[in-house]
Amino acid sequence: MTEKVILYQPLPRRPFGLIYGNEMSEAICYHEPSPEPDSENCPLGEWYCQNPRCVIRQVTINCKLFGEELPRMRCPACRALLKFQHWLRHETLVPYKGEISQGPRQAILTLTPYYRPRDFTL
Repeated sequence: MTEKVILYQPLPRRPFGLIYGNEMSEAICYHEPSPEPDSENCPLGEWYCQNPRCVIRQVTINCKLFGEELPRMRCPACRALLKFQHWLRHETLVPYKGEISQGPRQAILTLTPYYRPRDFTL
């Protein structure tokens, strides 16, 4: 039996973030580290607990800031101050529909149906 190989490419950006439902049936969504947040009002970021005796290491926080300053984040377990790591940006990959021989110049990620990585970069 031959394995079916699926080629993925980044979902093209459209005005107003419009995504059609049929595009999401085989899509892969993930978060990628970014120097700037996706949204000024509701940024998503990762913080790190530096307490060596704490069971928490990395915390992902969905903030809601509507004109407010970002507060100092505390660990949910030990209440120590968390160290900011980076903002997260939402990315979506969709299956590539064109011919492989005349594919786009940008890198295309090749995945088998049984392998879905958690973190990867293009």
